[in-house]
Parts: sequence; structure tokens; C-alpha cells
Amino acid sequence: MEERKQRFEDKNEVRGRMAEIVKKLAVGATCFNGIHIFTPHSDVPDDSALRLVVLPPEQFHSKEEPRLANDAVLDYMRNNGTKPRYRGNRLLFLAPDHGALTRLRDCIRVALAWNSIVEDVAAMRLVLDNLQAEQAKKELKGAEDVLPRVALRMLP
Repeated sequence: MEERKQRFEDKNEVRGRMAEIVKKLAVGATCFNGIHIFTPHSDVPDDSALRLVVLPPEQFHSKEEPRLANDAVLDYMRNNGTKPRYRGNRLLFLAPDHGALTRLRDCIRVALAWNSIVEDVAAMRLVLDNLQAEQAKKELKGAEDVLPRVALRMLP
């Protein structure tokens, strides 16, 4: 599993899985007219609707370096693609916390690694005995169950 964990890159599989998790967590937020997860500012409409914008992991917030998130927020509030934004006060922002983001990336890699093992066993690309196959399924379920709790810590 540790070897497989290193196969997954932040920009592709890990970021995509992170977006899925945050999207599932945002389903209950009914007070917003739109929820934009890792969406570029050009794709966030400039209208009178209240919108939640979850900044991508590259634009994290930390006490040591708050400039990344601050600059991203200013960019969203000023620009709507190549045009100026007129209703920037209708946007609410969430920036991922840098410390929790590292843990979430690691947890996602663990879940992806266990998932690849379970899939390889099912496709008969990997031969395990019954006990080991059940252990892999159990570990996958445990890793998947942890992801929403870790993602909640990422968003302050």
C-alpha cells in the first residue's frame, strides 16, 4: 500500500478526489444559490445570487503566509474572467488550511492506494488469499470513512 500511495499525483487524482469530498460536504449548504469548488474566477457568475467559493488547494491559507489566499480572494472579487466583477460582495470564500491540507492529501492517497488494491484483486491482476482480500476491503472502508472528517478540518 505504501508503494502504491506514492503513485498518485497532487494535481490529478488527489485534487480530483479532494473536490469530490468537498462537493459531498457542501450538499447540505442550501443557503447559497451556487457553490463553486476549485472553480476559476471566470466561471463564477457575476450576479446578485449569494455564492460560496471554495478556493483550490494551491491557494491555501496559513498564519505564516496568508498572502496566497488573500490574493486569490482579491482576484475573484475584482475579476470575472477578463471583465471586471461588479457584485463581488455576493461571494463568500473558504480557503483550505495549510496544515490540515497536508493530512487530507495523505489520507486521500491512502484511500486511493487501498482502492487500487481492491480493484486489482477483483480484476485478478493481484492474487491475495481470502483473508488478505477482506483485510484490503476493510482498510479501504476505514480510509474512505476518515476522508470527510479530515476534509472538515481543512476548511476552517
